Amino acid sequence: MSALGRLELFKGAVQVMLKDGILSNDEKRLIITLAGLLGLEGDEPLKAYQSIVEGTGLEQGKDIIDQDPKHVYESLIRAAYFDSDLSKDEVAVVGYLYRALNITQTTHEEIFANLKDKIEEEEKKNYSGKFWPKITLSEFSRRITSPIFDVVRRRGK
Repeated sequence: MSALGRLELFKGAVQVMLKDGILSNDEKRLIITLAGLLGLEGDEPLKAYQSIVEGTGLEQGKDIIDQDPKHVYESLIRAAYFDSDLSKDEVAVVGYLYRALNITQTTHEEIFANLKDKIEEEEKKNYSGKFWPKITLSEFSRRITSPIFDVVRRRGK
């Protein structure tokens, strides 16, 4: 379980997204999704962003324990994956959550196995393969758990 509060976790995710100095529309959608999943309210996301811009500290906020970390992680994976063109920042923020929420490799693999089944079901029902992400689910999974994100996380602290 993460020792970070929800607001601090959100701030860390935004910092990962802003690493290249740009927040694309797809990245904004993913960050908004994360704010909702974490139950951030009112001006909390703005406070996190301002603390990044101003280089100031941030109140801990409510503990992440109020939310199911696995649900937050799985929901963000779904939101990111169905973006037709994943950016490096989007993959990196999911990798950040993998580590910050202390998701185990076993849990990660279970989530991706379930997601693969759901994707195949949805593809058969609705999409006929017309509009699917350019990256395979297994490649997305590999990138998230890649050791390169450990370096990013350590530098970002």
